[in-house]
Amino acid sequence: MLSSFKTKIFSFLLIGNLLLQVAHVQAQKGNHTFAFYNVENLFDTEDDPAIDDAEYLPTSELKWEETRLATKFNRIARVLDSLGDADGPEIIGFAEIENRQVVEMLLNHDRLKSKKYQLVHFDSPDARGIDVGIAFKSDLYKLNFAKPLAVTLKDEPNFATRDILLAQFSAGKTHFYVLANHWPSRRGGEETSRPKRQAAAEVARITVDSILSRDPQAKIMLIGDFNDEPFDSPVQFLVNGISGSTALINAMEPLKRNNVGSLYFQKKPNLIDQIIFSPGFVNPKSKYAVLPASASVFNPTWLQESDERFAGQPFRTFSGKKYLGGYSDHFPVFIHVKP
Repeated sequence: MLSSFKTKIFSFLLIGNLLLQVAHVQAQKGNHTFAFYNVENLFDTEDDPAIDDAEYLPTSELKWEETRLATKFNRIARVLDSLGDADGPEIIGFAEIENRQVVEMLLNHDRLKSKKYQLVHFDSPDARGIDVGIAFKSDLYKLNFAKPLAVTLKDEPNFATRDILLAQFSAGKTHFYVLANHWPSRRGGEETSRPKRQAAAEVARITVDSILSRDPQAKIMLIGDFNDEPFDSPVQFLVNGISGSTALINAMEPLKRNNVGSLYFQKKPNLIDQIIFSPGFVNPKSKYAVLPASASVFNPTWLQESDERFAGQPFRTFSGKKYLGGYSDHFPVFIHVKP
């Protein structure tokens, strides 16, 4: 049974839920948008001998050359320019980016460069070299610190996956934390691979608990591709922690109950891209408070497949080895915050 506090939190999130629109929810002028987007293998065209990027080179079967990369930049820039209000999102978490340089090239696109984004990024130990990153508007926020959090397995010393990226930002006298996640995939099966995502959940939760032990009112937001849905056990562990932990709020739970998806698997919607936050983000009287029922999956028709066989699904860059020229195999997710 939910605690009284958590019941109030979910009532807060469910305000207006009967009127929920899964497509773009327009931010009111002056509000900020925090977003997350798995951009489906945003690789440059250069060979990096330190990682396994052979699949994304001009000489590969995918023929990943400059014109295809330019199309990818145009596509993703359109998405980022359309999220939130006319100013675009203030915070953007990314997954499946190869390196800092390719994201900085994206952020320097004509549609984005006026927004003054800066990037937080660390190279991760992932074998393919794909990382997470956070872009933020440097005229609005100051980056106080950032560090990668390694995810390891005791029984697999050679296991390597994406780090979780922790960053603290400040806006005036208010500061908040963002953790960008891209948890291990379900390769090999959901049950077999679950311990890997549980390990990531434990790293994230330990970090959250450490912050909250110093400041119970801390504003902490976790964004990412969790490769699990809201009610799967690793995500539930992240939200609820251990006995005595402060319960977090998963803004995507109401959407999951409405069968909303950010990715499709075997034509079924899966909500693996999520936004989770601490109670410090709830107080509507404080600065940087989450707006009720504002979490959404961004899936306008132009971001969807035009082929009726795949109606409602993301228009992706590749389907297997076939080049489609679309955006990503994920829809982005976002939430509105009152500054």
